[in-house]
Amino acid sequence: MAAVGLAPGSARQPRYGARETHAFRQRGPSGYKIFRLGCVDTWESQVSTQPGRYRNGVGHRMSTKRLILERGLDLSFWFNGILIPARSGESVLARFTQPLVALNEDETYVISLVASGVAIKYRGRYFIVCSRHQLKGWRSEQIALLTSDGEFCITSGGVRHFVDGLYENGVHDLAAFDFTDPCLEIPALQERFYNFVEIPPDVRSDNIIAMIASGFPTGDQQLSLEGSTRAFKQARRVLTCLPDGPEQPNDETLLRLRVLQPLVSHPDGMSGGATFVIQVANGEARAYFAGIVLMGSKEILHIARAGYVRQFLDFALNDR
Repeated sequence: MAAVGLAPGSARQPRYGARETHAFRQRGPSGYKIFRLGCVDTWESQVSTQPGRYRNGVGHRMSTKRLILERGLDLSFWFNGILIPARSGESVLARFTQPLVALNEDETYVISLVASGVAIKYRGRYFIVCSRHQLKGWRSEQIALLTSDGEFCITSGGVRHFVDGLYENGVHDLAAFDFTDPCLEIPALQERFYNFVEIPPDVRSDNIIAMIASGFPTGDQQLSLEGSTRAFKQARRVLTCLPDGPEQPNDETLLRLRVLQPLVSHPDGMSGGATFVIQVANGEARAYFAGIVLMGSKEILHIARAGYVRQFLDFALNDR
């Protein structure tokens, strides 16, 4: 069985230890701020690293569409009750990964690129979940989202994470920024958030078609803030992966994935990105949220499993 979701309780549960609520000081009635940046032109592109399979020394370009076709299935899969064409699958699943920026106290260099984060709606609240190691050197109140037009930058209403210095498993590296109040005030933001309602059921490993990981590697981004025109060219990288064999990390909160076509450069900045799994159940292909990228290399990614991400969010909500 391939326990992609691995809900806590189905195996040994990690010890979470003491926990703190690291909330922002109140900034206005809702505890968040909206900053006008003054015309930061934004473009977004998607870079798909198609997997390469080799048979008898011959390379084959393998898209998600072709991986589904190889199983003799229809060229579509179910995702949150909607039938998604396979040709659109990578774009649909990757769009919930968002670029995080930091606000600077500088009139020219108003923002800096920080990392990737997953936009998740859970139990009626809206979170951006990322890895804490990405935030080193930044104050929590600096972390923000850009609006799609680049005109405004929105900070969160608070952040939850485990106590400093606690790292007994991968989930201890997670941080959840609460964007509920901004999303309620600006409903257009809500479409960026994945409605997290279930984890992947355990299936045989040969029933996993593909795992789609995405993020914003630092080297792929172009941010120009000098001169009269400020521009941010975002590039979301999408990687097709599979679980890296039966021997997985001792840390049961993590799942190790192998990138089917190794990257040319180190994916610094992918941490915090979303991973989804497309798997077969009852003759149908279905996609589920599988976890969050915590670390990686050119060939390997480690993700926090969806079941433990859900438990982390339950802790965050119950502590409010």
